[in-house]
Amino acid sequence: MAPRRKRGRVYVLDIIPPQQKNLFDFAPPSESIPTHVARGARVTRYRREWIIGPTEVEDDVLTGRIGFVGEGPVAELWDETKKDFVDEEIRTGLTTPFAIHLKRLVAVVQERRPAISVSAVAGALQDILSQGAKEPDLRWQVTGRQGVRDLEVWLNTVSRVTRLSMMARVPNPNYRDAHDLKALMEQTEAEVIRLEMESDAGIDVRAPFIEQTQGHVDRGYGEATYVGEIDDRNGSHRSTFSTRVGVEIPSEELETEENGEVPTSTLRTELVRSIETEDTDRGDSDTRHT
Repeated sequence: MAPRRKRGRVYVLDIIPPQQKNLFDFAPPSESIPTHVARGARVTRYRREWIIGPTEVEDDVLTGRIGFVGEGPVAELWDETKKDFVDEEIRTGLTTPFAIHLKRLVAVVQERRPAISVSAVAGALQDILSQGAKEPDLRWQVTGRQGVRDLEVWLNTVSRVTRLSMMARVPNPNYRDAHDLKALMEQTEAEVIRLEMESDAGIDVRAPFIEQTQGHVDRGYGEATYVGEIDDRNGSHRSTFSTRVGVEIPSEELETEENGEVPTSTLRTELVRSIETEDTDRGDSDTRHT
């Protein structure tokens, strides 16, 4: 019997153009996106360099792969020239596929946890599209298109938070009320800090340090991902909230290739299907209201 093929989770995202046009970019989004999300385009986020691989446009859908190169462990390897062991850093990395409908501004991306989350891909694409712009009105947004986008609302839907990942960076100009975070980062002389918390019994998200750090994240100086459990009559099931995309609601679980990636052709098909389903549902709704 043939081995069962693995399946990968994919997510549907909205792409929102900047409110104000860049002086050097007057092209419509359908032309601007392929220019920015092009082979070799790159951005560094939290010590990971994200790079776009080869891309292709077919029937208004741009497909490609995005991957990261990050810092890795140091290995002692033999150098034949020096006749000695030398320290060499082993770079880490992984890729994941994406598909973007250039006219509808909807994307489908695959997550490859634990290394690549949907929020990480959304953030990388957002920074690549924004081309270094800092002003909110000049930046593109890549966000979740379904579900709750407010953390407080989501917290009221889960029975407990069992896992919390927070990433914070040095602010400009100050930490405001995040006194505990400031003390930790200044004592360690860290520019970026990553925190991982787990508890099957539930994490106290109202602890002062967490609330202060979340406030820092809300000001735009980091990201956070909360994983919660919802207990109901059918048992317990998981829900994930990202400060970048809101509730992470997967579109489908699709069959992957041997390397763990969903083929870009499958992503293109899934993206078109998702849009057609949305159009059909919208049409049915319009009919019911006429």
